[in-house]
Amino acid sequence: EVPAVAPAAFTPKSIPDLTCPSTEVLARKPGVVVLDTRSAGEHTAGRVPGAVNVEWKENLAADMTFKSGAELRKLYEGKGITRDKEIVTYCQSGGRASHSLFALKLLGYPKVRVYYG
Repeated sequence: EVPAVAPAAFTPKSIPDLTCPSTEVLARKPGVVVLDTRSAGEHTAGRVPGAVNVEWKENLAADMTFKSGAELRKLYEGKGITRDKEIVTYCQSGGRASHSLFALKLLGYPKVRVYYG
């Protein structure tokens, strides 16, 4: 059976607190961690200088659900990505970076943004 879905209007809006322009990535201040969410091979081939690599898939358990909060905290804190720092995630087009941003927000990280450069 096909459900009846009423038409709706959607107007996307920008949320500046969740995005980071290239100028800020290039001139980043102390306490900002740039998180490369691409694969290790992509990271090795080229990256934002000083970026830390945690592939977005590392957020997931074998059944493709998010790992537990304890597992995710251990993963990120083990790479120096802590709640007291500002985190800027990036990938190639923003999709993988947004996934990791969401995982960090689930963990309660207060300042996480995505770079769409």
